[in-house]
Amino acid sequence: MRKLVVFTAFIFFLILPGQLLAKFSCHTLATDIEILYLYDEPVFIDWPLIYYLAAEKDCRVELVSLKSGNDNLCNIKNSKEYNISSYQFIAKETPGFDFNSVLATLNSWRMPDVVILGRYLHRSVSKDFERYLLAKNRDDGSIFNIEKVLRGVESGEGEVYINNNLYLKDHYDQINKLAVEFSSTLEELDREQIYSTYSLVKDNTTGNNKASILSGIEKNRLGELSEKYIENSMVAASMKSAMSEYLDNISSAANLDGLEKINGIFDALESLYRLKQEYYSDIDSDSSSVVAKYISYLVHSVSSKIIELAGIDFGYRSMLRDTPQGPRIKLVEEINNNGPLKIIVGKVLLQPNWNRSS
Repeated sequence: MRKLVVFTAFIFFLILPGQLLAKFSCHTLATDIEILYLYDEPVFIDWPLIYYLAAEKDCRVELVSLKSGNDNLCNIKNSKEYNISSYQFIAKETPGFDFNSVLATLNSWRMPDVVILGRYLHRSVSKDFERYLLAKNRDDGSIFNIEKVLRGVESGEGEVYINNNLYLKDHYDQINKLAVEFSSTLEELDREQIYSTYSLVKDNTTGNNKASILSGIEKNRLGELSEKYIENSMVAASMKSAMSEYLDNISSAANLDGLEKINGIFDALESLYRLKQEYYSDIDSDSSSVVAKYISYLVHSVSSKIIELAGIDFGYRSMLRDTPQGPRIKLVEEINNNGPLKIIVGKVLLQPNWNRSS
């Protein structure tokens, strides 16, 4: 017999405002550079470098580790303050890892711009993944490719230097908190080592750029997307205008505080909706295209950031109970408003989808 339980709650109440979250750089919403950092042990992650990339350069950083185990799974954790995510992949030895699926888990529609191979990689699967990444051919039909690969090396051997001592001196508390957030520590860092050094193994960027991690990579490729993929010149021009408006709104919001900052990001979100509308006005538009996915990604990122800045924490506990009237669900909700907005919560609808065979 199929069970169907429907619980509908109508809740109308006002949640008074709190304070705006202190840490947030609007520039993360205008930067689409993605970094894949491969490591084996969390204690050997170059946390000053990760902090530099995420906090100062506004990059999205994906911390990736792979190891064999008794199951196939991926543990994902996101930083509360920075655009950093950890992906701990585990796979059975047979058939092993599908590296295409690993990259698709990180991002299903684009490649990372930069791959950083951490020091002390010792697992065979990490070495296999390294070879896979280095052998991956550039897709000239895409604007998202692995442009650079760097490998952590002994001090004095590389071309790219990060001043660890300076970052640990000026930002120790923030870096330590970041490491702890991902179950790591700064204890294994060599405090006597002034620099962490990297060798530039692969560089597909053009121009005579000085060896570095980010040189030659565009921070934002909204304009390049329309130029490359939109054939209708009128649609491309309208999209370009909406893109410029979006970036201007993000730039303006960066100089605001409190409620004004949130309103500024709302303006940026409206620009994205306009961009989306302009794209789908083209008869050749396709929801599965990289342009559509890029716009959807931006809308999701900006919407999520608004909710985060608004300080809305929502949680609930549910319990299924048998009653004379049949199965009933008890739902206990908890909503905290730690931001500057007044929030009205309206309708909550819960519709469990039970196993049809039960």
